[in-house]
Amino acid sequence: MKTLAAAIILFVLVGCNSKKPDEPNEAAQTEKNQQMKARVQEFSSHYNAVTDWAETLSELSPYTVEVQDALIRADSRPVLVLGTVEDVAKESDKYVVRFSNLLNSVFVEELDNLLYLTDIYFVLDCTPEQVKKIMLHRQVSLSGDCAVIAEISQIKKVEFQLKGYLEDYDSEGYPEVRIDLEPSSNAFIAKGKCIDLLFLGE
Repeated sequence: MKTLAAAIILFVLVGCNSKKPDEPNEAAQTEKNQQMKARVQEFSSHYNAVTDWAETLSELSPYTVEVQDALIRADSRPVLVLGTVEDVAKESDKYVVRFSNLLNSVFVEELDNLLYLTDIYFVLDCTPEQVKKIMLHRQVSLSGDCAVIAEISQIKKVEFQLKGYLEDYDSEGYPEVRIDLEPSSNAFIAKGKCIDLLFLGE
């Protein structure tokens, strides 16, 4: 395996003596990101959604009341959320979709005011039509990344969380990780309703 990895690295280094072949790819990616950014901005503007709510949160560990003020709007405006579809469930006579906030996307880095400073899991009621859209997208793409317009009605802080710590490596080089249950967390669950969603890969 190491020999194969070394061969791949050598191949890449030999093939990348000049930056010129990469320039069209970088330009194309930049243009794609800009087009996607414009689509999301148009999408959020259509619903008059709040896009800078994350800027109001404390940088390290926000209190629940801060997250409530940021997401449960006194002006009744919905919020724009960039997230990944984690699960779809049917509860009684309604569908519930679980989104995790998107942290590592290059696209998110293009939108400075949408960077999230804490883990927020969005549990949103969705219509059958919205769920159908999610399921259809899954058939053509492995990515569940999307922009969501949401009305948030409830915020709850997760009281416990699991944390993993690297302790050592075994004789074969695999990491040995200790898992602890900690009594506090910096994660929140936001419940509400999905108004509309736009898949970023479309």
